[in-house]
Amino acid sequence: MQPPNCPYNACYQSDVPADAQSLIPVATDFTNIVQEALQKNLQKLQKNLDDAKAHGEKMSEKLKAAEELSSTAQAEARQSAKQLKKSQDDCQKLTAKLEKESAKVAELKQNVDQVIKDATERDEARMREIKQLRDKSENELKHLKEKSDNSSKDAETLRQRQLEEASMELKELHSESAQQKEMLSELVRESSAEAAKLREHLGAVEVAAEADRVNAEQQQSELEGSISRSRQELRAANERSRRAERELEQARAECQELLSSATQRDDRVEVAQALLEGRVRSLQEQVEVLRAESEEARASETMKEQAAQTAEAQYADLHSSSQTKEQVTTLVARSQRWPQRRRGLVLAATVTLVVLFEKTRSAVANVPATSPATYRLFKEVCIPLAALCIGLPCRQIESLRTPAQLAVYFGAQTGMLLFAKVVISSAVVSEELGLHGLPGAFLMTAIHQIICFVLFGAGFVISWMTPWPYRPKPPTKLSDVYRILLFSAAFAANIGLNNFSFQFLPLSMNLIIRSCLPIATAIVQVLAHPAKIAAKGALQHKQEILCMLTGVACAALATLAQSQAQRGSTANSDAILTGVLVCVVSIFAGALNMVLACELGSSMQLSSLDMTFYMGLPSALMLLFPSFILSHPSWPGQPSMTDFEVHCKVYDLAPGVLGLAMLLGVFAAWYNVTQYSLVHSMSATYTTFAGNFNKATAIVISLAVGLEKLPEGVWGHVMLLATLGNIGSFTVYSILQLKQ
Repeated sequence: MQPPNCPYNACYQSDVPADAQSLIPVATDFTNIVQEALQKNLQKLQKNLDDAKAHGEKMSEKLKAAEELSSTAQAEARQSAKQLKKSQDDCQKLTAKLEKESAKVAELKQNVDQVIKDATERDEARMREIKQLRDKSENELKHLKEKSDNSSKDAETLRQRQLEEASMELKELHSESAQQKEMLSELVRESSAEAAKLREHLGAVEVAAEADRVNAEQQQSELEGSISRSRQELRAANERSRRAERELEQARAECQELLSSATQRDDRVEVAQALLEGRVRSLQEQVEVLRAESEEARASETMKEQAAQTAEAQYADLHSSSQTKEQVTTLVARSQRWPQRRRGLVLAATVTLVVLFEKTRSAVANVPATSPATYRLFKEVCIPLAALCIGLPCRQIESLRTPAQLAVYFGAQTGMLLFAKVVISSAVVSEELGLHGLPGAFLMTAIHQIICFVLFGAGFVISWMTPWPYRPKPPTKLSDVYRILLFSAAFAANIGLNNFSFQFLPLSMNLIIRSCLPIATAIVQVLAHPAKIAAKGALQHKQEILCMLTGVACAALATLAQSQAQRGSTANSDAILTGVLVCVVSIFAGALNMVLACELGSSMQLSSLDMTFYMGLPSALMLLFPSFILSHPSWPGQPSMTDFEVHCKVYDLAPGVLGLAMLLGVFAAWYNVTQYSLVHSMSATYTTFAGNFNKATAIVISLAVGLEKLPEGVWGHVMLLATLGNIGSFTVYSILQLKQ
């Protein structure tokens, strides 16, 4: 290659030797190659530097986000500390309240002692009255003895009878006062034990809260330390990036120097290349170090995120612990109020029963002969009506809601039983023909369900015109429709057959058999959910089976006593057997009804209003078939009739009895809502327990007001003991269920 024609080149050619001039193109090419390589390396270094700067900016943004998260976590930790302090204050207030309640318990104990003392004083006053009565009777006896010697034996007999009655009354008063004293002392012991358990639970809750607070403070300090360490690491990374930039500038300057020297000295090209390669390797090592530091920064960022998540979890735990403390506070308040409620409820019920019974006894002599039916009806409904009048206003008070619901359920169930028995068996249809009652249970139950459907449908339509519209939850699947139809069939069989059994059985016998509902429910649950029954403990299972078998044996003994007392009448014995079979079938239908009610409430989320509304029309249609087809015994001395024929005859003879039956339908709608709402708010087991208590009370009321009588002789005592054993056995069974 010849150099270009210019004076400078001419001079250059004249001064440089010929062999050196031949190396100039080679050196120029080599210099160009070196420059291109250096430029490529510089571009790569510039790109790596830009990437490092971008990564540093991302790390700065993440650090800012971590700082914001840490500030949020600190604020939440401070808030949780405030909530913890508030919960501690609540615990202290609760402790003070518990001490006040203990003082109230002591005061109540003093009041109990005062009540016992007053009862003793009343007993002494009664004894003085008895003594005065005895003295008066002795004086009368003396006077009668002076008048006539012939009447001395009668007077002595009368005096002995009066003395025996007075001594019996005195013994009964002593036994009642002793029972009241034992009951009150048992209540005091129960309240003391509950208070001790609550104190222990509060202590455990306070210890757990203190441990949570210490853990939260430790985690907060660890989070602050990690944030400070991440800031230091970020500053170090920024310092290293600046150092790398300075070194890159130095390398760039050195490259420029090498390039300028390469154009002048060809012998330093290899040295410069080696130096440049070393510098490039050092820069690559620095880039690797920066990458490792960025990975460490990412790891520290991940640790910060984990710490923030841990802080959030700690805050959630503290929040749940505060909610647990609030629940404990509510439980303590309820447990402190419930013994007082129970004592107040027992005392109020006792006083009400005593007052009404005394008024009934004192008013016997003043009842006009023209209104025996009105007086009898008043005696039957006075106690359930009093329970309803007390329970309905008290449902609006939060502290009295549970006993008020039980009082309303007692009044509704007992009143419904007595009213249904009167309408089906005792209502006067024709005195001339000797027709009493409405023996058309299936059609009457169908009318009740139609009334329920119409009442609730009208109520729903009226509510749509108000600011508080109510719409029943519709079934969404075909299986839901099948469940509702099965539930309606079970309800129709339960209530229809139960009302049908009233034609053949006394009320006490019906209630004794109906109290065996838990064993039927257990059998249905075994068939429906065998896994739940198998999960129970062996001891618990044996105790429940023993209670159920004892209750069934007592029910069979009571049935035997009733049939033996009426064994002289073949028709009555056959009627009792028919009524027992019908009532047994009804309790199995009732058990299926209760199980399906729980299923509909849990799976479909149906309320008590929705259940009563949906089952009204299907159950009525199912009950219409036997009402028009099935012919059964009607009144004594009358031929067999269908329910439709019975209602037509009652409409001709006494339309007012049909009016009572329709009024019973209105009450039945309200009773169904009350029962299902109690099942939803309490539990099915608790409702069964309350129902057993109501059945026992209904038996006592029916015997006290003369609605029915015990069999005469030994069988009367046997039936009374069997009734008590039956109710007691299934009450113990319900208590075992509640303890689970």
